[in-house]
Amino acid sequence: CPSGGGRPAIPPAGTGGTISGRPDVAPDVAGYTVQLVFTGSQYTYVYAYNAADGQPVWSVALGSGNQIVGKVAGQIWAPVTAGPFAGQTRTLILAPTYNTSTPTGNMLVALDGATGQEAWRFAPGNLDIIPGSPAINTAANIAVFASYAGVGASQPSLWALDTTNGQMLWSLTLGHISGSPTTSLDGAAVYVASDAGVLYKVNTTTGQVVWSFPFGGEPYGAPWVHYTGSMLFLADEDGKVWSILDQGSSAAINPAWGSGSGYAQVQSPSQVVLSDIAGKMYVGASDGKIWELSETTGAGSYILIESAVGDPVVHRQASRLMFGSASGRIHCLTIPVVRCDELRIFGLEMGTGLLYPDGPFGAYDFYGLRARATWRGLGPGAHVQTTRWWTPSGHLYQQFTTAFSAPGDGYPQQVSVDVPLAGTGAQRLLGQWKVEVFLDDTTTVQGTRYFILQ
Repeated sequence: CPSGGGRPAIPPAGTGGTISGRPDVAPDVAGYTVQLVFTGSQYTYVYAYNAADGQPVWSVALGSGNQIVGKVAGQIWAPVTAGPFAGQTRTLILAPTYNTSTPTGNMLVALDGATGQEAWRFAPGNLDIIPGSPAINTAANIAVFASYAGVGASQPSLWALDTTNGQMLWSLTLGHISGSPTTSLDGAAVYVASDAGVLYKVNTTTGQVVWSFPFGGEPYGAPWVHYTGSMLFLADEDGKVWSILDQGSSAAINPAWGSGSGYAQVQSPSQVVLSDIAGKMYVGASDGKIWELSETTGAGSYILIESAVGDPVVHRQASRLMFGSASGRIHCLTIPVVRCDELRIFGLEMGTGLLYPDGPFGAYDFYGLRARATWRGLGPGAHVQTTRWWTPSGHLYQQFTTAFSAPGDGYPQQVSVDVPLAGTGAQRLLGQWKVEVFLDDTTTVQGTRYFILQ
């Protein structure tokens, strides 16, 4: 994990109240020269800190009772057309309120990122608490956020605003919504799940519901959009992690997941996060497990942490997974958690059977070759390793499927596969060979090794 052993790089900054939403970091802030970190607290304040040294830059109170539970959201370059910054391009920080004393008096406030001065506020008089965070289509200057729906669930609960002036573009009454909306990859639509267990796709510009799909129990967190744009992942409080296909004008469960059920079972799952690394996604669980699931099938393994696991975060450049637990600790793992740490090729010497590693290998010096994969992070139970041997011309020479069992104790486990060499046609296929190994889900290569046969 990061150098320094996970110790704070700067002294913690106090806010005087609980921070429920993850802080937002702005790489650029109009009117400011350094990176800033923005967050809100249940102390009713919004804060800006210098990301380099943790020093406070500004803080703004939103008024008595106006707690902030959801994550504040930022639009880095917003062409403001109304209020004190009219005619300027500013960085806007959107802060949602969670005032439980009123089902109608909540608001979304836009603050200038450099100074904390209010740019505009949206307080329509029928806005209930906002538990989640806004989703922003920067190109269209549209912010979409969700809320509770008031007494009797009769008020709007999905809202779209013009970020240049804070004016409402549209609203929908979809019942209480505790989570956050997510934009599609092109920003043309938003996805949001209601507390009744219905997933909606809504046109960002018009507010038209493109499709609705009942999927399960009350959702946890926001839907996560796969990089293909056609697959969504979402956790619910019934212990399911769902994979749902966006088919354009309709939706369906992903039949490749859960033997056709469309979900993987995880006890009280956290927010789902995709890694874009080796086709894996991650989710925490209340029973102290951090799960690594295949994006394509939902099959997975876990590492047992000592207590309930919170929402994970992926550091893609460093291939790290970080998450908190109920023990009060922050954990950091190398990902993929389940991975082939090492794949080596050995020559099996004629007569002695001694192993010679890595090559080059003389075609007539060895009676066979051995591929040995070392796996880490395997969950307990049955697993299958698939090993493919490719010739120098790029043709598949042989494929082996090896079933084995893992104890799930965290120790590395080796799986070896031998291919005969003496007296076979492989002795004439000289040049650079390739070996690949796969685990359980055969769509993702977990390890690759090249060697020379001469």
